[in-house]
Amino acid sequence: MRTCQGLGLQQASAALAGLSEEARTVCRRLLRLPVANLTGPQRLELRFAALELARALNTPKPNIARLARRERQLIRSSVDHRWSESVQLLMAALLPRGDTQISRCASLLAVAPRTLQRRLTAEQQPFSTLLARVRQQLCLEYLRTEHADDTLALLLGYRQTSQFYRQFRLWFNCSPAQLRSRLISETTITRDLIHAPQPTALCTVSTPGSDSQRC
Repeated sequence: MRTCQGLGLQQASAALAGLSEEARTVCRRLLRLPVANLTGPQRLELRFAALELARALNTPKPNIARLARRERQLIRSSVDHRWSESVQLLMAALLPRGDTQISRCASLLAVAPRTLQRRLTAEQQPFSTLLARVRQQLCLEYLRTEHADDTLALLLGYRQTSQFYRQFRLWFNCSPAQLRSRLISETTITRDLIHAPQPTALCTVSTPGSDSQRC
């Protein structure tokens, strides 16, 4: 749910089965969502409005203050919380705004930049590594859209398109146009396979005292 909200999906509800009322209360407080009770085996369901799923992700900018508030709650409520997860979630929302500094993440998480850097180092996840990882992941997502290369650079927090081109070559060893063409081709092939007529399945039936029969 944290990832979905970080991508801009805000209208959602949750439902839990097999968990106590206390667990549902915790989920309501952390996710700030309606949480219904389900019967049956233990499971969690996340429900999104059809219009939310129909539009492209990251179209409306997610509410960063809301994301940061929930991450601070998670930090306070869990001694095993991974700071690197919170940083990656916030960076995915901050990059399109041009925010690429650890100081911005630290401010949103209500800690000093040195404290955040120390926490990330303890997890063996330096900020520079997290920033590069989020940029690469978002780049692949944005490449499936019709954004121009200079727009991609801005969405990934680069001030100059030339910086984006150099980093892109290091990531993928090709140009944005080449990789975009490849991704579109793979998507088309996958779609064709999904909608292609399926061959008739064969099964073998064995009966006592007789040979196997094919149906």
